[in-house]
Amino acid sequence: MLQKADGQSLALHKRIFASVEGFAPLPAVAMRVMDMTAEPDTMAVELETVLQGDVSLVAAVLKLANSAFCGFRRQVVSLRHALTLLGKSEVQSLVLSQVMFQAFKVTTGRQKALMTGVWRHSLECALAAECVAERCDIEDSVYFLGGML
Repeated sequence: MLQKADGQSLALHKRIFASVEGFAPLPAVAMRVMDMTAEPDTMAVELETVLQGDVSLVAAVLKLANSAFCGFRRQVVSLRHALTLLGKSEVQSLVLSQVMFQAFKVTTGRQKALMTGVWRHSLECALAAECVAERCDIEDSVYFLGGML
């Protein structure tokens, strides 16, 4: 996908990623990815094929794979490599967060305050569900996602 070259082309890649961050994910692609990540036998190559239909989700996956949060030693430059490294659970969480972020993106006024409250409540429920799952010795991100929804 992206080839590591000189500093100038890397700067161009960063500008391109920054320009697509504001794009809303396509609902059909996001729903298909959510369905696929819930299936235990889905392969990275299958996810890659679906994700390639949405530039904002591709950028988000590559950005996460190259973030300090993941801490991989080398730069991740292909979507398939990023999907393999992150795993289905992380990709599922990322896609959900991208969709939710766009849904709650309101610029001003009373509606913004309302959506901020809903978002905060969803996050609190997600964290509470995650705590309950941990107390029950269950390690699965589905509880966090369920609480958020």
